[in-house]
Amino acid sequence: MSSPIEILRNVTTGTITTMLLKKGIRRSWMAGAMPFGFSGKRVVGPAFTLRFVPVREDLATPESWSKPISTRGAIEAMPENCVVVADAMGITGAGISVTFCACAWSNGV
Repeated sequence: MSSPIEILRNVTTGTITTMLLKKGIRRSWMAGAMPFGFSGKRVVGPAFTLRFVPVREDLATPESWSKPISTRGAIEAMPENCVVVADAMGITGAGISVTFCACAWSNGV
C-alpha cells in the first residue's frame, strides 16, 4: 500500500481545496510562499514550521546561537524529508541564510 506522502504527490491543488472547503476551511493560504529551488515536481512532505523575527540584532548574538530555541537549533532539529515553512511575520523580503540552507540540505531536508 502506498504511503500518505506518495498518495498526496498525485492529488491536485483543486482536489485539496475542495476537501478543505468540505471541512469548513475557506481561508487557508500562505502569502509569499516560494520554493527554495524549482524542479517541476510537487513538494509533498510533513511540514516543519520555522517562525522567526527578522532583523532583531538584539536577539541575534553568538550566545543565543547555542540555545535550543535559536534558528540554528531549529534547523538542526528538522527531520529528514520535511517541507520547511518559514514564517517571517509577513516580511516577504526576509530569508534564511545560505549557511542555514546548506546545513538543512546536508541533513536531508
